[in-house]
Amino acid sequence: MPAIRFKVEARGIVQGVGFRPFVYNLANRLDLTGNVFNNKLGVTIEIEGTKEGCEKFLKALETDAPPLSRIADIKTESLKPVGDAVFKIMHSRDEGSDIALIPPDNDVCVSCVSELLDKNDRRYRYPFINCTDCGPRYSIIEGTPYDRAKTSMKDFGMCANCQAEYDDPHNRRFHAQPNACPVCGPSAQLLDCDGKKIGAADPVADTVEFIKKGKIVAIKGIGGYHLACDAKNEEAVKNLRDRKLRKEKPFAVISRDVETIRKYADVNKQEEKLLNSREKPILLLKKREEKVLADSVAPGLNECGVFLPYTPIHHLLFSGEDAPDVLVMTSGNVTDEPVVFEDSLLLDRLGGIADYFLVNNRPIVWRCDDSVIRAHKDKAALLRRSRGWVPAPVFIEKKTPPILACGGDLKSVFSLAKGNTVFPGPHIGDLEHAEAFDSFKKSIRHFKKIFGIEPERVVVDKHPRYFSSNYGRSLGLPVTEVQHHHAHIASVMLENRLKGDVIGLSLDGTGYGGDGTIWGGEVLLCDYKEYERKFHFPALKLPGGDKAVR
Repeated sequence: MPAIRFKVEARGIVQGVGFRPFVYNLANRLDLTGNVFNNKLGVTIEIEGTKEGCEKFLKALETDAPPLSRIADIKTESLKPVGDAVFKIMHSRDEGSDIALIPPDNDVCVSCVSELLDKNDRRYRYPFINCTDCGPRYSIIEGTPYDRAKTSMKDFGMCANCQAEYDDPHNRRFHAQPNACPVCGPSAQLLDCDGKKIGAADPVADTVEFIKKGKIVAIKGIGGYHLACDAKNEEAVKNLRDRKLRKEKPFAVISRDVETIRKYADVNKQEEKLLNSREKPILLLKKREEKVLADSVAPGLNECGVFLPYTPIHHLLFSGEDAPDVLVMTSGNVTDEPVVFEDSLLLDRLGGIADYFLVNNRPIVWRCDDSVIRAHKDKAALLRRSRGWVPAPVFIEKKTPPILACGGDLKSVFSLAKGNTVFPGPHIGDLEHAEAFDSFKKSIRHFKKIFGIEPERVVVDKHPRYFSSNYGRSLGLPVTEVQHHHAHIASVMLENRLKGDVIGLSLDGTGYGGDGTIWGGEVLLCDYKEYERKFHFPALKLPGGDKAVR
């Protein structure tokens, strides 16, 4: 039977998720020859072999792809056979002007956790264990295509054993870019409150001991630092609340497993599924009547934010028999400021909060805070879209020119868009704080760099004094102003793929109205472009302006 050859372009989240190893092994299993390589668009594949083998290959690309991949589009083109002898993984090619999709950071997989806790494994208790199916991605990527040389792992040369795993197409770590071990990879250290090194054979084990004694420890994670303490120790939690200047907002807590969570919160089947999802978000759960957590964890609330371990360090914190079974694990920052991720700012920003610091020498390229969700009608309702989702795109039907949408000032999130793809940025915080506004501007620059999008138009909120809006207006680009509540309703329309006119109810809070007054509690008849204000709460005078609503 004569051989045929196809060129396949797979676009989507196909870099950093084990897609090339999957393609390599699939091609060899079907006796196909050819090659595969990363490019700015995604992955390019050429296969050659029998018609039956090629058809099975193309079908398997869509049905059997790695679990962390997300294929947006597959294009095929017939080529003339060239008679390749084998199938090869080729070096990445930095070519093309299209957008490469970058995978979010992933939780540590079951296989790696098993090795992490296996005394006979060479990565026993190694805090940076990972493989093709798990580990950091977005937070370590400096550019595309996704290769080790363009990540913060570039300065960690692999030892012979790690290199052998990386080169073995049958190994779970085949082309795993963050691959490392205690011999060649990053390492953790424990520092005191003055930043001086503490001699510790096992820094994570010593961290647990300090937490048991009521201390507060800043722990470097995937996308930034957390502040951790014993969630059952009222004095420790109250100290954290006072030092962090967090008067009322609740703290998130982390537990070793779902059974432990059930001691202090109700968990149904859908919520258990969300807790165990690969994104490992903070999930809002109803508290049980039994008092388990310290009162200061979530004062005056009947809910608490809970998540499960998603990094090797998290699992190690709970690995000892006498380890605490629930910890406060909150963003490493002063309230309303962005989470700290740069080691150079650690003492300056968290020095007055943490008693100790569990640090490491793997740089975080850019911050990414924890995501927050609640279960709603058998789905995850995203309240804060960040780690686990960012920078995954939202796909839209209508093509758009390169656009920057600056968002609002509170709980700020921007978006970049081009073509059929929208990239919502990470959660930043409230832009009235100088650190948050600085992070907002730097985050936009980072997104522009990694996605190669240079906006031709900027979209801003109508408010004349929003920091985000005035930043957009200052860029020298054509500006589109959008009414605050119309933007909220339009975003819900897009999320649910609605077309035509809708009646939208927006109760999110205040926003600058089309008549120059502050609106809030709006019923709009609208589509994506236009709106009519049908009903609203009566206007009230606000002595002191914004201060009156705080």
